[in-house]
Amino acid sequence: MRWLLVFAGVGSKACFVYFERGGVMRPSSCLAVIDYAEGKTVWIGEAPMKVWGLDELRSALSEGEFQDNAGPAC
Repeated sequence: MRWLLVFAGVGSKACFVYFERGGVMRPSSCLAVIDYAEGKTVWIGEAPMKVWGLDELRSALSEGEFQDNAGPAC
C-alpha cells in the first residue's frame, strides 16, 4: 500500500490535503480537511477519479464526486 501526496492548501484556520492511497489496481483519491487551530480532522472524502489541480478539485467537490461515507479506504 502506498500513499502519495498530490497537493495541499492552507487557509487561516484550516488546511486540506489531497492524496492518493493504494496501488495500481485499487487507487483511491482522498481529500482531508483539517482544522489545525483545533488540531482535528473535520472531514475526509473519497472520489472515484483523480483530480490534477485546484480547479478540478473545486469542480469535483461542487459536483458531489467526493463521498464522506467511503469507509476505511481513506
